[in-house]
Amino acid sequence: LFTKGVWNGEIVVKRFNNQEFVFSTNMSLLYDEKGNINSIVLVNHNITEDEKNQKQLALAEDQYEVVVESLSEGGIWMNEDGVIVTANKMASTILGLEKEKLVGFSFMTEDRNAIREDGTYFPPAALPFAISLREGIETNGVVMGLAVTAGEVNWISINTRPIFDDADL
Repeated sequence: LFTKGVWNGEIVVKRFNNQEFVFSTNMSLLYDEKGNINSIVLVNHNITEDEKNQKQLALAEDQYEVVVESLSEGGIWMNEDGVIVTANKMASTILGLEKEKLVGFSFMTEDRNAIREDGTYFPPAALPFAISLREGIETNGVVMGLAVTAGEVNWISINTRPIFDDADL
């Protein structure tokens, strides 16, 4: 504070009953006409509930990640453009791509040699997730083959669910 004239940070205040409050604090020095420190302006914003909510959210996210990563099914989350935002380990295994390579991948633009049960080509517009994204409906039990390596096909059953932002409803 005395070096720069301002300070920003968090302050934790513990009351006599051990109740804690967290404040986002901004301090500024005020000077008189001779350049001497005249006073200090202190602005506090009580962020106790925000901090509590952030901790609870972080805990829930950690628990959610453990559950999703331990699923025996592959899980992929795409954005509205059909680009993979995240996926679990099993999805990586099933698709034959490292998890890091899945993020940013789009089945709509990149050929994965998807085929139908009858061996015909599965066009991107007919893929289950493309239908969910376009029409806002779920699909269930759609069987699709993915060419992993030359001559090897992984057969998968796909269920899709569109998830809408409340602002879009």
